[in-house]
Amino acid sequence: MVLSGRYNFENRDNMRQVGLMKYHSDSITVKFIIGNRPCQVPLALRSTPYTCIGGRETDAFKTELQLLNDNVTVEKLRFNDIVEVDMIDYYRSLPKKLKLAYKWGVENTNSEWFFKIDDDCFFNSGVIDDYFSSLRYEDKLVLIGNMVIGAEVPTSGKWMELDYRKPKYPPFPKGSLSHVANRRFANYVADHVDELFEYQGEDVSTGIWVDENIPNVSIINEQVLLSSKVLCNKNTSWACGHDLKLHELKSLVTL
Repeated sequence: MVLSGRYNFENRDNMRQVGLMKYHSDSITVKFIIGNRPCQVPLALRSTPYTCIGGRETDAFKTELQLLNDNVTVEKLRFNDIVEVDMIDYYRSLPKKLKLAYKWGVENTNSEWFFKIDDDCFFNSGVIDDYFSSLRYEDKLVLIGNMVIGAEVPTSGKWMELDYRKPKYPPFPKGSLSHVANRRFANYVADHVDELFEYQGEDVSTGIWVDENIPNVSIINEQVLLSSKVLCNKNTSWACGHDLKLHELKSLVTL
């Protein structure tokens, strides 16, 4: 599940250019997940770049949105690797996008494992496939991540938290380094989409859901799960990120 901004054309194209989206087989499917509606507020008029709150759209912005939406339609038909989920697409809506990605996944695939990653990362499909094809946790809810322990709740800046009232977050999978969940975990999220509260980020939201809502989750703190791009090993790392440019992706992928 590659979470992507609706208009992140360049990031998606980079992944396609190096072949990351071509790894489809009976055992693995790769899809970009985007919201099906844009924010109607021009970026310059939003209260912050990460929200969808602020001044009204202009005629010029309506024209721009129409062009961008047309481009998404063409892209979707051309590549058949995009899933549009029912939501407005902007940065702070990532928790909703994650929930809807799980919901789409359990309703439209037979996948036993769901690997969430961002559209500016590398992932090693062969290593992932080999590892998870032999892993068996059918009777448990499992979350695998490079877990952040004891992080303080931000009160300002990009990740300012308005809704979680404790001084520190429960353990959560580091967002820029992604996470993996099994089907039972994904099913729970899909069945409780409307009940799971959306905090400021998809990573901390996942941690809070596990702490407060989702019962009996087995958390696996897997340091090898993902690596920073500085530490990435293209032969052994499951995935690397983030903010990878095209030349960095090319250096990691053997076409």
